[in-house]
Amino acid sequence: MRINNLSIKQLLALKAKVDAAIEKKTGTQKKQQAAREAAKIARKFGFTLSEIVPFESDTAPKRARRTGDKRRKVSPKYQNPNEPYQKWSGRGRQPKWVIEHLDAGGTMDSILIKAEVDGGTEEQVTPE
Repeated sequence: MRINNLSIKQLLALKAKVDAAIEKKTGTQKKQQAAREAAKIARKFGFTLSEIVPFESDTAPKRARRTGDKRRKVSPKYQNPNEPYQKWSGRGRQPKWVIEHLDAGGTMDSILIKAEVDGGTEEQVTPE
């Protein structure tokens, strides 16, 4: 394309396209920088950015929330030996007490909840 051969009207149209492209790139770069900074802060607190702020496209339709959750409740499989009221099903993110227990040299088997079996003996619950 030879710019010298374009009319004023064509040059103005081209200038508008260039300005729009610059604005879009600048906005995208700012968003990327903000996302990097937010991810850095989230990591500082031990999270990923997606755990804090679920990403959805601005144009994607929002999903309707389920009114009646048909999923079954999962019974806990692990119990904090120091605080017995703290339990975990073994699904999802490990609670802080599990991480601390493992860091201290403990094993997952050592915190399994023991279930009573007919006959009075105890048997460990196996994780799914």
